Amino acid sequence: MKKTTLYLLILTIFLLACNTLLSDDTSPEASNAPVSTSSEVGYQPRACPFDVKASDATIECGYLTVPENRSKADHVMIELAVAILRASGSEVAPDPIIYLEGGPGGSALDSFSSDLETWLDHPFQQDHDLIFIDQRGTGYSHPTLDCPENEAYDDEIEALTTCRDRLLDEGIDLTAYNSIENAADVVTLWQTLGYEQVNLYGISYGTRLGLAIMRDHPAQVRSVVLDSPFPPNIDTPIQDSFANLSTFQKLFQGCANDSACNEAYPNLEDIFLKTVIRLDNEPGVANLYDWNEDEYYEAEVTGYDLMGTLVQAMYDVYTIPMLPRMIYDTANDDFEAYSLVIDYTGYRRMPVRQSVEDVSDSEGMFHSVTCRDEYSYTAYETVEQKIVSQAPTALQENLLYDSSSMFESCELWGAGQAPAYADEAVVSDIPTLILTGEYDPVTPTSWGELALETLENGYLYEFRGFGHAVSSEPGCAADMMTEFFSNPTVAPNSDCLQDIPNPNFILPNEELEN
Repeated sequence: MKKTTLYLLILTIFLLACNTLLSDDTSPEASNAPVSTSSEVGYQPRACPFDVKASDATIECGYLTVPENRSKADHVMIELAVAILRASGSEVAPDPIIYLEGGPGGSALDSFSSDLETWLDHPFQQDHDLIFIDQRGTGYSHPTLDCPENEAYDDEIEALTTCRDRLLDEGIDLTAYNSIENAADVVTLWQTLGYEQVNLYGISYGTRLGLAIMRDHPAQVRSVVLDSPFPPNIDTPIQDSFANLSTFQKLFQGCANDSACNEAYPNLEDIFLKTVIRLDNEPGVANLYDWNEDEYYEAEVTGYDLMGTLVQAMYDVYTIPMLPRMIYDTANDDFEAYSLVIDYTGYRRMPVRQSVEDVSDSEGMFHSVTCRDEYSYTAYETVEQKIVSQAPTALQENLLYDSSSMFESCELWGAGQAPAYADEAVVSDIPTLILTGEYDPVTPTSWGELALETLENGYLYEFRGFGHAVSSEPGCAADMMTEFFSNPTVAPNSDCLQDIPNPNFILPNEELEN
């Protein structure tokens, strides 16, 4: 899975007056090897590893020490970075909300510190403490499974192999970074901090982690919000491809149902499929922006690129209205809309490279979780047969390429296989609010419906015109969540869903905004 938020608010940031700099002996950057076996499970307050905007908010940070692999008697210990945003109101509920970041591999602390004002404005923050934990192998936790090799090698397999070898040389057990251990970490955190009950709020992969906690450690969980759910009983290697295809169909149908869009872009699906074939045979050229050099450069555009751009753009409510225009213009060798969508989403900003100090995304954690928890149950031949028999011919080669690349990556990564029960549906009576986006290309509403089947006290709501991670936008979702956390035994008021309009698709005569 990808990052749950496409835009970061650029903040002017200062250290809180109460924070001090991390000393060399406590900094997670000092060494990437696991902690000594003599360390014990526990929580130690420390200075925040990030700078935050000066404000009246109370933000506390620390590190939780846990075993790297609980199944080993001689396990070593690892440290997980934690941040706590104290409730701003005068009456504080005893049950905090624990935020579970997506990815897998995303950093909760990076999401929090990079978009602090949004978190401060969340209505449920007034009466609940919010707890953010960088899951094992991610963000500011120690060790990190980040792969800066991705920035040094153009060949993905070479980069991944080099990263794997380095992590193994550092003594890291790649099989220990998975959802079962992850779930145990979260429970250890709230028990160590002394909470008797907690609420869980997960986005994307964070919902998979939340479901694992509901399955393995349900006793102290008061309520759960699953935004863009990723249930374990999805056959991910197969459904990854078909989630994209089903959402493409929703886009084509959404345009067809809109009279202005249908008149401007008739036969949208047919145009899209023909354009993918043509660009795969004869690539086009687009001017893309190089954010490092502050200049434009020419980039080849294949059908594979067009498919990838469409998927990334469907994550976000702001880029979805541009997509019929993008498809039609690209079909006519006009790449202005395509370039603008690329600029918005950040997809394929080559040759731009992120800083090696970037903590927002841990590629190694992504592979350990995805390969062990998802791709170890299904053979590539099964995926190939499904794609060849059911996917449109024009898209099969590109879908097969993505699938085979992931299987190849998992074979070399060596994350092992999760136990069979980890791949089964989660049965629970914990009150659960499920939120989905109509145009979500990676965790479609059908996945939420599958999760709901075995959640006795679950409520599901689809957000019209939205893509992935609907709660990342202020408004309706935040209001429903606030009401739900206040009283999870009843369904929240969903009247605000009726006020969400259909996408206002951009027509040919309308100006594209930079």
